[in-house]
Formats: sequence, structure tokens, C-alpha cells
Amino acid sequence: MQLRFGFVPQMPDQRDWRFEDHVLTTPVTAGTSFHIAESELPPVQDQADLGSCTAHAVRLALCRNQILKHGEYTDPSRLFLYWTFRRVDGSDMNADTGATLRSAFKALRLWGGPPEWLWEYDPKRFGESPPMEAWVAGQGFQSLEYY
Repeated sequence: MQLRFGFVPQMPDQRDWRFEDHVLTTPVTAGTSFHIAESELPPVQDQADLGSCTAHAVRLALCRNQILKHGEYTDPSRLFLYWTFRRVDGSDMNADTGATLRSAFKALRLWGGPPEWLWEYDPKRFGESPPMEAWVAGQGFQSLEYY
């Protein structure tokens, strides 16, 4: 298997935050923990030969946030995430173009991330539009905001 590492640079955006300007200033209540044991997270998945690293990274971030808020998670559809991320970027949907993290979070705000079982990861199907059930279910898993 030949490994390839693509990088899709993000264009600067006037809404970008500089990390240095936005450190955590809200007091954290004593006893609050942001740590999650690795055993509680879903296993890392192989993206195979598809340039879907953003979908895989965002998947774990979403699962972590769900565990922190609800104590459990619903594994999002990586193929749905990758398809919507590329749609936001205006990519050729039949080309494995990769995606930016900004487009990933914008897509989550627009369409959410439906459960994996609604559209399971099969790299050969990356150019197909997600099934209607996934679009509908995704609305229940939208992010509220992104920066």
C-alpha cells in the first residue's frame, strides 16, 4: 500500500481566532474533568486509500464531546462527513480532493453527522451522494457554532 499525505491549506478568514487571544478564561468548577480514558473512545479507524483524514479526526472530536456531555456517543458516518466537507469546499464530488477543517465544521453546522450505520464507510462509494435517511438523521447531530 502506498501512503500519501495530502494537505489542503485553509484560506485566511476574517472570523479566524488567534489561539493566543482566546485562552480559557472561564473558571472551571472543582472536580470537573476533561479527561476521557482511551478505552471509552471509539477505536481509531483506517481511512484506507481515501483522503478522508478530516472526517476521521472530526469523528473522534465529536465522539469525545458527546461523551463529555452525555456519557456516551453515537459514532458519526465518516463517509457522510467526508462527502459534506467536500461539498462545502466546492470540490468535484467524484474526485478524492481532501477537505479543510474549516469546511468540516461548517458542514457540521449545516448538515450534522448522522450515525455510521446509516452510511457505513466504504472508500469505493466516496463519490455517491449520501442516502436521504442520513441527511434527515444528520439534522439531529448538528454543531451549534464554529469559529
